[in-house]
Amino acid sequence: MSDVSYISKTILPLLAPFQQRPVLFAGREALTISNDSNLPQPQCTDCFDIEQLDALKNVDIAVVSDLTETLAKTEAMQWLGVLKNKLAQHIILIVDTEKSADMGWQFADFLGLGFKLHQQTNQHQFFYYAIESYQIRKDWLNAKYWANPENFDKYRW
Repeated sequence: MSDVSYISKTILPLLAPFQQRPVLFAGREALTISNDSNLPQPQCTDCFDIEQLDALKNVDIAVVSDLTETLAKTEAMQWLGVLKNKLAQHIILIVDTEKSADMGWQFADFLGLGFKLHQQTNQHQFFYYAIESYQIRKDWLNAKYWANPENFDKYRW
């Protein structure tokens, strides 16, 4: 089985819930996956210019490949940060393990950006980011534990 077909078989099930939603494919391998998917009018880009992100429309999911292997680490982190903070609620990141390590990437860098490891092979790692699972809801994060709630409506400050 070729790398491209294996990557497609790994990524396409993750795209299934987003069949009728806006999708962005960025990077050479991601563009190959866009050809395999039957998504209506996905946005596609093969370059990682930070200004280009301003021209793109918001999407529900982005599939990104070749980013950590081609850009300097700080530029790639900035690009991913803009993508996840402004454009996409979900991101699938395809990483060539050896090439990204040559660029200085470590596993902790992906975790620090909010990604979770979905699957790993000898050559690739597949990371997933979802805004709804980024921050686990804490049981103390409610009005009961903040600012003396027993005094709400009693005093005006």
